[in-house]
Amino acid sequence: MAKENRLFALPALLALTLSGFVTACDDGTNTGGGVSSPVDDETPSEEQDLIPETPDGKSDTGYLSTLAVELEGTFESELRVDVTTLDEAGRLARRDEILAGGYAVQSMLDTQIKFAKNQINASALHMNLSSSTAHVVSAEIEPEGFVRVVYQSTVESIVSTEELEKAGTSVQKVLAENYAAVLPDKPELMAEKVGMACLNAEATSAEVYNYFYYFDPNKEGCEAAMDAAGIKRVGARLVLRDLAGNKTVYPEYDQLVADQKIDVVVFFGAADHDWEPGKWDWGTYGRDMLVRDMQSRGFRKITVPQGAGYQKKVRGITETITVIGPEVLKDLKNDPNGVFKSLVSQNEIVIYNGHSFYGSLNVLNDASIYPGKYQIFLMSSCWSYEYYTKQIFQHNQTAEDPQGWLKADVVNDTQMGWFHNMPHVARILLTNILRGAETGGREGNRYYTWDRIIGQINDFVVKAQKDRNTDSHEIFGVSGVRTNVFEPSN
Repeated sequence: MAKENRLFALPALLALTLSGFVTACDDGTNTGGGVSSPVDDETPSEEQDLIPETPDGKSDTGYLSTLAVELEGTFESELRVDVTTLDEAGRLARRDEILAGGYAVQSMLDTQIKFAKNQINASALHMNLSSSTAHVVSAEIEPEGFVRVVYQSTVESIVSTEELEKAGTSVQKVLAENYAAVLPDKPELMAEKVGMACLNAEATSAEVYNYFYYFDPNKEGCEAAMDAAGIKRVGARLVLRDLAGNKTVYPEYDQLVADQKIDVVVFFGAADHDWEPGKWDWGTYGRDMLVRDMQSRGFRKITVPQGAGYQKKVRGITETITVIGPEVLKDLKNDPNGVFKSLVSQNEIVIYNGHSFYGSLNVLNDASIYPGKYQIFLMSSCWSYEYYTKQIFQHNQTAEDPQGWLKADVVNDTQMGWFHNMPHVARILLTNILRGAETGGREGNRYYTWDRIIGQINDFVVKAQKDRNTDSHEIFGVSGVRTNVFEPSN
């Protein structure tokens, strides 16, 4: 498909900085200037942020978004694992470990699945780059000293209604197609052995952590470079099955208020990777905007160990918001003081605003940061649905909850994010979640369901695109809610 039709799949290097605005993507080259807008001159009324009144509360789905739907399918391919340094017994043991599966094997397979990103996205799909389940079909030791692993993985993919309309297709037609990709059978060697030969024009260097992001198997000379490196090109296939099932769901408000308090932490990272304290930045702008807005809603400043704290009490519920700006945590890829780890473990609502860093926020893979209680995450960064949704779920999995959904709801973005929208999205989410918790999920004809909350956020970002004349808008949704059980009647 032509590049102009590969909607929103371009990296930050090509993103426009219209009106001085900046995307929340990875390389940080377009940081914009200190451009303000009349939209930001004053805090909107709380009524403007609240979801509208409706006559009933029935309309939610498994993955919730007013601008997109989630499809489920199977991803099939093969890769090779190097066992040349092992003796015969060691090779057999490694083969048996792979056949047994588990998290380490799934992570290995997910590393290869990422290389399908650009090829699958070209068909207006946004595949989650971490699989739900992985099944090793076979693992055979080859004479060359590699284990050939054939696998199937269950994956989800988002398709936006806007992209479908522009492509002149429908969900039904998308479901009727199979999707193919070409992958390296030893993906971990591509950066070192092949280098720039298989990277598209937007790439500036060959790095292990983001090679998949720029991978183009059709680039002239790529196949020859892979052959010379001893890396085979293997086929992959994505077969979509159906839409996720329908269900009306709420956030688990009863769990949020069980101890009569709701603790929130909001992180704002720096937009400019070269930012230093004292300089203006979209990250500092977002922090200041949210602080101003929440203070206008009755939150009063309190002392907290890190960052700035704000608190109010409503109907016997103590609501505390800790705001962490770039001067405390410049970027989440580097957290030398453990600020993110400690605060995630202490708070029920966690909001991250910043760069996605090509899906390499490994801090989310530390199982110790998750407290084992219900949490709501907002990952407000580029393509966070593809990158980070499954990381959070994987480390909440238990024998009783193999999907990891019971203790986490994850709000994510399917498209390129914009720093100037982050404080507003955070404010709208918090306004409705807190009001829903205060009212038991329903207030007259206002039903604080997930689809209505996501709809309010998406209405804002669509309007913001028109007001600010940016080249795209976010598509927010929420994952992991299919098993939520809270009902106002309970």
